[in-house]
Amino acid sequence: MKKFLCSLVIAVSAMMFWGCSNNTENADDNTTIKDIVSNVSDGKEDSKKSDNVKESNDDETDNKDIIDFENIIETQVESDYNPQTTVDLENKEVTFETLSKYSYEFCSGAGGWSTNFYIEKDGFFHGNYHDSDMGDTGEDYPGGIVYYCDFSGHFTNLTKVDDFTYEMNLEDISYKNKVGDEEIEDGIKYIYSDAYGLTGTNKFRVYIPGKPISEIKEDVYFWVKFVNEEESEDADTLSIICIENVEQEEGIYSYERLSASESALDYYNSAKNSYEELITDCQNANTTMEMLDNASDRFKLADDLLNDLWILIKYNTDEAEFEKILNEQREWLKQRDQKADEAADSWEGGSFASVDFADTKAEMTMERCKELADILTD
Repeated sequence: MKKFLCSLVIAVSAMMFWGCSNNTENADDNTTIKDIVSNVSDGKEDSKKSDNVKESNDDETDNKDIIDFENIIETQVESDYNPQTTVDLENKEVTFETLSKYSYEFCSGAGGWSTNFYIEKDGFFHGNYHDSDMGDTGEDYPGGIVYYCDFSGHFTNLTKVDDFTYEMNLEDISYKNKVGDEEIEDGIKYIYSDAYGLTGTNKFRVYIPGKPISEIKEDVYFWVKFVNEEESEDADTLSIICIENVEQEEGIYSYERLSASESALDYYNSAKNSYEELITDCQNANTTMEMLDNASDRFKLADDLLNDLWILIKYNTDEAEFEKILNEQREWLKQRDQKADEAADSWEGGSFASVDFADTKAEMTMERCKELADILTD
């Protein structure tokens, strides 16, 4: 990558008729190295408060389930999760570990919007919501509007009500981006929203296969009917796990979750393809700022992948193995940041220092992601 970067430096320098120096007019020179890729790491911002739902405290390092790897040394997590490929719900108590074997989706079955999330074995949940209106355009966003959020939180107090019904509380929910914030990128306006289907209450019911449909509110069953009837030979009972938002009378359906190794491959291959597309785009960069934006985008992509893989690592390795990987991760972070600083310092304050800094972090983070994915797939 260093050779590729240097080639771009020469090309851009020729276009600008001047070499990069300490006196360049680019604003990059006045930005500190540590600040140059601000907001590309997966740090959490403000959280939206639903009725009776506590906001997460972003300053508490012991509650960071979406890991901010810049502060991982302060993050202590353990896992004794032993995954199973199938779950037999018959004559067994349902736990959060049971629920962790499934993916959850809230949508109407028509249109482009949906809320998708996972529940982990300790009640931690994480996912995203998306919707779009490509017909609502403006001068700065000809591509339309996308409503979006990444969220995480905790369900607690999973309690049995009857043989086919459980209740649980939504203890807290937080958002990566502040709800209501907007930004325009690549001709599309992004409006950050809350998690449709998980708002308005802290009380949720869980119905398991075998639950008589006659005992579920009609408005709730409406949301999961099309999935249940596709899966069921007996339309009088549920064949899937269904989560009900009690206050809003909304139903969230489930389907079998990919294994950890399948998820790791899916995450990595998807991100790798996008990363390589960005590398190709970088070859067409004409200015230092374009190169910096590209390197920062690559770092954000790799950092998001790192977080997704880390959640898989946390919940799919035993305690001893996880502690070993965690220690390796701490050491890797030190080395990555040190090498990024060294790469920037080699430019002696020139405008390409920021580019090399972000590029080094992006490349090393992507390489680390491959190592983590290999752990999960071996």
